[in-house]
Amino acid sequence: MNHDKLDFSARYTALLAEYADSLEEAPLAEIEALGQEMVLSEVPPENIGEIHDRAITNLLSSTDISAQKIHIASTPLMALLMAYGVAFRALLAKKEAEARLHLASRAIENTIEGIIITGNKGAIIDVNRAFERVTGYSRKEALGNKPSMLHSGRQDADFYHTMWQTLLEDGQWQGKIWNKRKSGEVYPEHLSITAIHDDEGAVMNYVGVFSDITEQLSLEKQLLQAQKMEAIGTLVGGIAHDFNNMLAGITGNIYLAKKKAKGMTELTYKLDNIEQLSFRSADMISQLLTFARKGLVDMHDFSLQTFVKEALKLSKVSVPENINFHYEIADDTFMIHGDMTQLQQVIVNLLNNARDAVLDVPQPEIMLKLSSCTVDKHFREKHPQLLNSKLVCLSIRDNGSGIAKEHLHHLFEPFFTTKAVGKGTGLGLAMCYGALQSHQGVINVKSKMGVGSTFYIYLPLINNHRTSKDDLAEVEVEHANGETILLADDELNVRETTAEVLESMGYRVLQAKDGLAAVELFKTHHSEIAIAILDVVMPHLGGIPLAKRLRVIAHDIPLIFITGYDRDHTLGNSTNMHHSETLTKPVNFDLLNHSIRQLLD
Repeated sequence: MNHDKLDFSARYTALLAEYADSLEEAPLAEIEALGQEMVLSEVPPENIGEIHDRAITNLLSSTDISAQKIHIASTPLMALLMAYGVAFRALLAKKEAEARLHLASRAIENTIEGIIITGNKGAIIDVNRAFERVTGYSRKEALGNKPSMLHSGRQDADFYHTMWQTLLEDGQWQGKIWNKRKSGEVYPEHLSITAIHDDEGAVMNYVGVFSDITEQLSLEKQLLQAQKMEAIGTLVGGIAHDFNNMLAGITGNIYLAKKKAKGMTELTYKLDNIEQLSFRSADMISQLLTFARKGLVDMHDFSLQTFVKEALKLSKVSVPENINFHYEIADDTFMIHGDMTQLQQVIVNLLNNARDAVLDVPQPEIMLKLSSCTVDKHFREKHPQLLNSKLVCLSIRDNGSGIAKEHLHHLFEPFFTTKAVGKGTGLGLAMCYGALQSHQGVINVKSKMGVGSTFYIYLPLINNHRTSKDDLAEVEVEHANGETILLADDELNVRETTAEVLESMGYRVLQAKDGLAAVELFKTHHSEIAIAILDVVMPHLGGIPLAKRLRVIAHDIPLIFITGYDRDHTLGNSTNMHHSETLTKPVNFDLLNHSIRQLLD
């Protein structure tokens, strides 16, 4: 038996002897205290029996106590055991509580959310590491201070009054709040505050749990912007279809009127003006459709380097000579898959904007640059369509007045413009945005007031050059030879006007009000019909399924698809049939005749 056991054994023997001799309560109370002390000294419970037996043996060998009184020793033993058991359970509960407290402390310290604990008067009594990381304040700087040290000034007194009123009434509050780091940077956080009450219901502490939601708000903003753009695009697509049908009727009637007015110079001049305005309106709708990604696209592989050089020959005409316009084009061959017409319009729009931006600058300058580029991981995560692509960058920089910060987020919205009334439609950059979306590309802008702006276009490169398509060569248009055309369009005015124009060119036209009527006409007259002109969007049977039915009857019938817009075509190649062509409304009738002759001849 070790020294502690001997000591406890001796003390217990003495108390046991005292109790056996006096039978008073005092020795029992001391025995209970001894049992508690044994727990604190970590005497194992199995040693209690040994200590008791040793005490009995010692008493029996003593001449101071009679053996007859030893039978009462069970009472001190029970007192010792009871006191030891109660103290032992209390010690276990204390250790468990300490373990739980330690675990809670470690959890608070290591959680990714910031935690701040205050007294009931608001003084900070503890913070965790996340608090230090997010706010920039150390624990030492925070302790004893108040949470108002983080106030940004974005919330007024009424906001905090409402917050505390809710805390007092409900015991908790949560919401979005703007706070300020030690560096002075203002940031958004989601904050939850809970009041901790004592057993009497009085508030002891307040615990605040918060997380920096800067990135979350950024993602929400991007999502809202994407949803807004999609909604606008859907609206634009519907409007454009009807508007283009009206323009098709207008341009057809102008074409016929000009023929009848041949030789009437003044009237022809007026009709030419109306026709130009009509096609300018059609161009505006085309830009809207490009923004909405519902316009027809002609995608193929080509060298962006060669394309930009050719595009500059046309674009430089719009840049006045007093502007120092220069460019840098890398020697690499950047092969992309895209639509030349759309990208040409993108360059024209950006150069026109740069030209307007430098009009009042003493030494105006525009710089165009084409080069390969490397972007960081964050850029690719923000634009997942570029994750697995090598990129080429086309930038257009000007030293103009710059763009105000509050306008940067609205630049690519349709009809948004910072130009004076009558100086811009607000569709140019919206068209650029839509065109780049169609090309799986990205358009960004950096601008500083008084310094200028730079627009960056990022396009994915292709590894292999699949096909090549030459620009449309100018071919002399031949006249009709009385061929019969099947014309299917559900718009009465457009159909009748188009038929009249074609008949004035020397064709014979069979009209069908929809796809089903066209099928019946073709079954009866397919031996006479040389070519079919089909509206893509019609009730009962649209142009694509109609074409497939016609090809079952006559597999080699030439086809021309005409549409105001065709969402499916933008998403796929449904109209990419052999021996066919697709034109958009309003159709240039000389181009229509050219397409007919190309397919027939």
